Amino acid sequence: MEIIELRKQYNRITMFNNAAIFIVSYLIIFYLYQFFTLIPAFALQISNVFYTGTIDFDSVTSSSSSEVWQDNENIFAVFGTAPLVMIFFIILNIFAMTGAVHKLNYSLKVFCYWNIINGIIRFCGDFIFGHIFHLWSSNLVTDFLEVSYPSKVGALMCIIVALIIAFFCIRSTVRLVKYLFNPFMGGVKEKTLYNILYPVLIGVGFLYIFLCIPHFNKNEFGIFLLLALSAFLTYMLMQRKYRNIPEKRESLYIKLNRPLIVCVLIVPFVKIITDRGILISASAYRQQIIEMFIVIIFAIIFLIILISVIYYFYKQRKLRKQMRRDAQQMFKENNLDIDSNFWGVKDHDMDKYKDLL
Repeated sequence: MEIIELRKQYNRITMFNNAAIFIVSYLIIFYLYQFFTLIPAFALQISNVFYTGTIDFDSVTSSSSSEVWQDNENIFAVFGTAPLVMIFFIILNIFAMTGAVHKLNYSLKVFCYWNIINGIIRFCGDFIFGHIFHLWSSNLVTDFLEVSYPSKVGALMCIIVALIIAFFCIRSTVRLVKYLFNPFMGGVKEKTLYNILYPVLIGVGFLYIFLCIPHFNKNEFGIFLLLALSAFLTYMLMQRKYRNIPEKRESLYIKLNRPLIVCVLIVPFVKIITDRGILISASAYRQQIIEMFIVIIFAIIFLIILISVIYYFYKQRKLRKQMRRDAQQMFKENNLDIDSNFWGVKDHDMDKYKDLL
């Protein structure tokens, strides 16, 4: 009975920890996407109103900003930058999670996993529901390329392609689940429920209140549905792949991540300010500031990547040297214990080769 209670407590703590990390990851992805939509718009002197769950370009449209929307390149800059950044962000998290750059602890691996899932769904979801509900989103890129507009068949094909991409991307992330828990220890059904499915359902419920009340957000509601379906798909794929592995005993010690949960509970207070809307007014003077800011940001990102790559190769070189020293040391220690006659050559037979040696 004590082991059963310990397991239940372990599962509950795992569920709440992962739900908190999922919520934080979702909000980071969401506002990162909004940020890299606002930056190009600001640089092009397009004013807008920033709300909790959306960016309003309609209410502050002026004659100058209307002219901006007539140029296809401006559309690509405003609504195409965030998807490109999201692809880079997903790849960066894959490298971080798999330890290709640096070894992470468990909580950071969980965070990277949810960044990957939320990034994939954000990338595909904004495009899909942008087409369905005709939103100011990445769907405008294909609209202005005349791929999905005015042809409704073209829009439908774009939606289907995005759904297929989302499906195969989520399916491929099943191999990353092993960084959250060890599926070869058995009990995959229970582990997948408390590490993935239940945290997503809890997180979606919390985020629905944050982003869809009192103003219903159709785009975010659709993304919530995609996330729930993705979690269920992962659950089914994990069940199918590891169902025949017998369960083994594991350590059941885990602590509740209280600081992170407290941060999540504080987040709704931001809603009080952003629900009223924050006017972001653009001007030529602010354009110069934002351009300088963009240059600084990308310079910092480049330096971080460069330092990470240099550190990675330095660490690999250091590891190879250490392995070589260990091998040499092991050989010397083993060689001292082996009689010279074992090699078929006696000590005095080597005197004839001393000039050559």
